[in-house]
Amino acid sequence: MVVFVGSSCFWICVKTIIVDFVEFTAGNIL
Repeated sequence: MVVFVGSSCFWICVKTIIVDFVEFTAGNIL
């Protein structure tokens, strides 16, 4: 259960980083 929660938090952080990176890149292109 702890591993599942840890992986969930990890993926949430990863998705947040990816979204920020995409928005930053899109902002530079536009």
